[in-house]
Amino acid sequence: MTSGLYQFDLAILLTVFGSAVFFLLYYFQYGKGKDTQILKVTVPENLNHDHLLEDIFAEYTLSHKLRKVETTNLGTMILYTFAIRSKNTTNDKELLDSIRTKNANLKVSITYLENEE
Repeated sequence: MTSGLYQFDLAILLTVFGSAVFFLLYYFQYGKGKDTQILKVTVPENLNHDHLLEDIFAEYTLSHKLRKVETTNLGTMILYTFAIRSKNTTNDKELLDSIRTKNANLKVSITYLENEE
């Protein structure tokens, strides 16, 4: 816009300023999440209660946070989405098997996010 008004010095100044802001955001890793995995668990409506997976999370994760709850299959199933950080000793298969025993062997998935190392 400033180039169209023949304000080239202002255009260069705004470009440098914008580039500096983006560089600083990148340098300080602004907005980078601390969660390393997304866990999605489908639970039947009749098994839906607040602390269904708390004992499993205490055993296998360092931290967990409920991110989203939604209904599926015309309201007969509930899909919970958690952001979790697993312990270093956690085996993903053991975690998934533990969850499947609680959710009547329905769908469970783990999605890996970018590692901070």
